[in-house]
Amino acid sequence: MRENGLQAIWEKGATALVGQCSIASSLAAETMAHAGYDAVLLDMQHSPIDYAAMLHMAQAVSTTDAVPMVRIPWNEPAYVMQAFDAGAYAVICPMINNRADCAKFVGASKYAPEGYRSFGPVRGFLYGGKDYAERANDTLIPIAMIETEEAVQNAEEIVATKGLGGIYIGPADLSISLGLGLPRGDAEHPRLMDAIMRVRDVCRKHGVPVGLYTATAPFARKMAGEGFAFAVLGIDLFMIGPAAAALVADFRGEKG
Repeated sequence: MRENGLQAIWEKGATALVGQCSIASSLAAETMAHAGYDAVLLDMQHSPIDYAAMLHMAQAVSTTDAVPMVRIPWNEPAYVMQAFDAGAYAVICPMINNRADCAKFVGASKYAPEGYRSFGPVRGFLYGGKDYAERANDTLIPIAMIETEEAVQNAEEIVATKGLGGIYIGPADLSISLGLGLPRGDAEHPRLMDAIMRVRDVCRKHGVPVGLYTATAPFARKMAGEGFAFAVLGIDLFMIGPAAAALVADFRGEKG
């Protein structure tokens, strides 16, 4: 089966850089993948990306060595299985708040006897290889999102869930849950950072890779130095607006 590049990076103790796609376009996904990211995250939760678009975007990502990742809309087994069947090598599930939530998610990610994933990898064979069925449980990565105060309090039981492949911290929802409102830029409020580091410490204790969303490259580098296994940096949709606005401002400044 094709190697999972994320696992290879983590085995070296390095940090993977992940770009995120929110535009439902295979060309946008292909462009992001060719930018040099270690992985490209196709976000089905907070974007117009549906299953058909995600499938085409995963194919586009596969024109490079970037690892195809998918964030599903919610903790529903059908979403989990469809994402993996489409060729995702890592699936992120939002709003995991306790052990039961995590066990449900991980179970849908694994074939029996480790879980209850239904067999039918329509694209898994093409991307992963002929021995997909035998090696999928060890190669594919289910990643649970911790993004609420409840989840932070339950981090120990979540992270200890058998078969879990990683944790992704969502600073925006976590900040809201802590009563701090939306973070501006990077997650540097002391209470928010304290919660993030608490989760990191639990992950470190259990040997589970942990990542988080970052708004700037300096903060992403800082978090890499703090032991985070991956950083999501750059969302296609949010990069277009500022770049276009800068061109407009430059033109109007020159004209004026």
